[in-house]
Amino acid sequence: MLANFAKVSDGMVDTMGAGWTFIGPGVVSFFVAGLVSCDWHELNRRHELKVELLDADGTAVPHPENGNPIAAVAQWEMGRPPGTKDGSTLNFPFAIGFGGLALDAGEQYVVSVAIDGEARDEWRLPFTVRDAPQQQLAA
Repeated sequence: MLANFAKVSDGMVDTMGAGWTFIGPGVVSFFVAGLVSCDWHELNRRHELKVELLDADGTAVPHPENGNPIAAVAQWEMGRPPGTKDGSTLNFPFAIGFGGLALDAGEQYVVSVAIDGEARDEWRLPFTVRDAPQQQLAA
């Protein structure tokens, strides 16, 4: 989910201004937040979450300062808490911030989410940067 703000606390995701598909124009900041469901057999194993900003053609958007793709990687491992029933599914909540990005007005972008190297279409979060407002000329 795309949000204006998000954080994880007490095993839950808190968001503000979530669910949008248009942002900007100008320098923008946003969060990517969600829950990863971990089945019983996936617990007590290390996992990787990668969140990457792509352009409409699916090409990684380079960071303006260093040219590296704009992306974040998080690794996690969830244990089986005492008393958890065999076969239970547990959630890994995440909130990742992307800030101070000067994205092109009128262009479409996609946030791609991959778990353990697997990216799915339903994990893609498309959005559009609004066009810059037209300035009125003085008569």
